[in-house]
Amino acid sequence: MQSGERGFTDAMAQLGLAPRVEFGLVICCFTPVEGARAGASIEVGVSVDELGPWPQAPPHWIHLSTDIRFGRTNSQPSSKPGWLMHSRNVAGWGDAEPAAGWTSHLQAVLSEAIS
Repeated sequence: MQSGERGFTDAMAQLGLAPRVEFGLVICCFTPVEGARAGASIEVGVSVDELGPWPQAPPHWIHLSTDIRFGRTNSQPSSKPGWLMHSRNVAGWGDAEPAAGWTSHLQAVLSEAIS
């Protein structure tokens, strides 16, 4: 298994999430199954700078368009204009294969979206 940015992008590509790099982010198309965006393909990003320890450790910040909102969040401006990065800890990292663990984490986070 590759590590770092290459390992992450390869893993996301194998899942059919069409990763690309722009604005210093790996951006993937992801479809949540719960929450305000259930069934809709949305773009989700992670900072290339956070992918050094992949797959031993997941990225912490999730970058999303500002039109995706949460009732409670700790956010900061993203490197991509019109996006915010949301602070989210990953519980139980290492309990599943890394790509499956990451997409499960995204499902959990995006299930909390209110718009």
